[in-house]
Amino acid sequence: MMIQAILRGLALLVLAFPLLSVFPRCVMAGQFIAIIAADTSDPARTNDRTGTYNLLKTSSAEFAQYAGLSYRELAFAGSQFQYNQVVNAVRSITCNQDDVVFFAFEGHGARASDSDFGVVHFRSENRNLSLQWIANTLAQCRPRLLIVLSGSCNDGNAIAGSTPEFNSNSTSTSVDRARYRRLFTEASGTILVTAAEPGKPSWSRGTNIFFQSYVETLTALASNGNTQPIDWSTVFSRTASEVGARTARAPVPQQPVVRLTNITYRQPSASAAIVPSSTNPSFNITNNTGREIYNVYVRPVGSSDWGTDRLGSQILQNGSYLPVRMQNGSCLSELKIVYEDGSSNVNQRVNTCVGNIVASPLGAAHSAAQTTSAANTSAGRNPSFRLSNQSGRQIDRVYVSPAASSEWGVDRLGSDVLPTGRQLPIALPSGDCLYDIRVEYQNGNAEERRNLNTCDLVTVTAPFYR
Repeated sequence: MMIQAILRGLALLVLAFPLLSVFPRCVMAGQFIAIIAADTSDPARTNDRTGTYNLLKTSSAEFAQYAGLSYRELAFAGSQFQYNQVVNAVRSITCNQDDVVFFAFEGHGARASDSDFGVVHFRSENRNLSLQWIANTLAQCRPRLLIVLSGSCNDGNAIAGSTPEFNSNSTSTSVDRARYRRLFTEASGTILVTAAEPGKPSWSRGTNIFFQSYVETLTALASNGNTQPIDWSTVFSRTASEVGARTARAPVPQQPVVRLTNITYRQPSASAAIVPSSTNPSFNITNNTGREIYNVYVRPVGSSDWGTDRLGSQILQNGSYLPVRMQNGSCLSELKIVYEDGSSNVNQRVNTCVGNIVASPLGAAHSAAQTTSAANTSAGRNPSFRLSNQSGRQIDRVYVSPAASSEWGVDRLGSDVLPTGRQLPIALPSGDCLYDIRVEYQNGNAEERRNLNTCDLVTVTAPFYR
C-alpha cells in the first residue's frame, strides 16, 4: 500500500510540473509583501490614523501593480493591532530572493535604547517593539529589497501646540511603469526610515505628514514624462525636504531619519541581437507600436499551442527589441502580441528567417525589409536606426527629435542606461528622414548631431565625430 501511495504521489508531481512551468511571470517577477500596522483605536487620533492606514494600503498595492509585482498584505488595525500579532507576523514572514518586503507603522512611538529609529508603541497593552528589531528580523528572510518605515513620534512625550496646516501636492498623473520597476524590481538593499529625529514629534493633519509626503514624492518622480533621476536616495531626500517645509511653522519642526544600506540597482537584462539567416527562424522583434507589449507568443503555422510567453517577467517598451530564439525548422510562424490593456493581435504566416520583425502601430508585424520597401513608396522612408555606444563611457540619456522640432522630447532610455559596447534600437515613424540626436554621458558631458539623414543609416555611433 505504501509503494502504491508513493507512486500516486510521483504521478501527481509529474502531472503538476507542466502547469508550474506555464507561469514564469509570477515566479520571476517576485512579490511585494506588505505588513501595515496602525493604532486606529486611539479616540483622539482615529481619523488621522485611519486616513494614513488607508493611504498606505492603497499606495502599496498600486506601487506593486505598477512595478509588475504580485501583492500580498498583512494588515493590523483596530482590535487587530496587538503586540503578539505584529511580532508573530514579523517573525513568520517567508519570502524569496526576488521579493520586496515592506513594513509601515502609524501610531504612537517613543525613543529606543538600541537605535535612533524609535519604537512601535502598543497603547492598549503599554508595550513597545523596536523598529530596529523589526528591520533585523525581516532581513532574516533575505528579501531582495527591505523597506521599513515608521510615521510615529520619536520622543514619547506629548507636545502642546497646534498641528501645522499643510497642502497636499497630490495630482492626477500618468504612470511610467519603468520608473516604478527601477525602484521596486531593480533595486536591492535595506531602507529604514523614521518620521522624526530622536526626541522630536511627528505631525499629522488628516493623514500623517511624513507618509503623505513619501507617497506624493514617489508618485511624482515615477510619473510619465518626468525626466529627473529616480532612485531611493532621491525619493527620501525629497520626502525629507517636503516634511521639513510642511512642518516649518510647527512648535517643533520635523525631520525624518533615513538610512539606506547596500542599495544597488541591477540593469535590465540585455540579450544579444540575433543575426539574420535564411535558414534560422530566430528573430528580433522591435516594438514600434507606441504602447507597452506585455506578452509575446510564437508558434509554427498549423500548431494550436502558443506555448510560453517569450517575455517572461519583462515588458517590451516602445522602441525596444526582444531576441526570440526558435528551433531550426520552418521559417513561417504565427505571432501573437498582447498589450498592457489586454488587447491583442495575431499575425499569420510571418517569415521570421528575415531576422528582424517590426510590430507596427496598426497591429501588423512585418520584416524590417518590408518596412524599408514600403518606406520608399508614397508612405515615406524609414528613419529608424540603432545607436551604438563606443565611447568608453556610460550614456545616461538619449534624445532624438525631428530636425524641424524645437523640443528634444522624452529620454529614449527612460530609467535605463546604455553601457559602452551596447546598442539601443531607435524606432521612428516612417516619413521625415532628418533628425537631431543628443546623448548625455555619466560624467555630465553631452554631444549632439544635427540634421542627420537617418534614412540612409543603419547605425549611429557615439561619440559623434564631427
